[in-house]
Amino acid sequence: MLQLMESQKLDRGCFVCGKGEAKRCSTCKQVLYCSKKCQKADWKTHKKMCGETDQNANYNEKHVQRPLVETDNLPKIPLTSTLYESAKTKTKNLFPGKDVICSLDTLSPAPRFDAVFLAYIEGYHPYVFRHAIFILDINSKESFLTFYLDYDKPEPYFTWEDVRPGKFVVVQLPHLHYFMDGQVGFRIEEPYEVRFLDG
Repeated sequence: MLQLMESQKLDRGCFVCGKGEAKRCSTCKQVLYCSKKCQKADWKTHKKMCGETDQNANYNEKHVQRPLVETDNLPKIPLTSTLYESAKTKTKNLFPGKDVICSLDTLSPAPRFDAVFLAYIEGYHPYVFRHAIFILDINSKESFLTFYLDYDKPEPYFTWEDVRPGKFVVVQLPHLHYFMDGQVGFRIEEPYEVRFLDG
């Protein structure tokens, strides 16, 4: 998705597929699509911001802004095997009877009902339209996790201040999601699907 956004900044192509000769959304005049097919594919996401977008706004401005929190400038705790094992113990206590998966290589597109996935939050993902983070598994293999929450409201399950580098995220019913741009990661649609832990 990031590559598509970058290409659109340069040639103003379709937001979904990146092709040129795209036309603007007739309502907000901000997002470009090459066809009705691409516009329809993006509508579930775009409709939440479409009516609220200022028609004079720059398309590249952030529509969903991650709040700045006091912890943003704190030094990040380096990831170690001891830190991961401590988080794994906490996760087992939170989810008794569930397997705690710590390796991305053991996941597939099929949800694991008997397990939870534990990952270290490495940093903030640059995707500007949704809250997103880079995560590391126990082998330091990187992936990303993106939130697709209705109205972008996670309360009372967590707050956006909980989502910060140096903490751990636990994903329930873990499975890999294949995004439209070909990337593979985690798509969180409900706030109760995740928990956040200190190391």
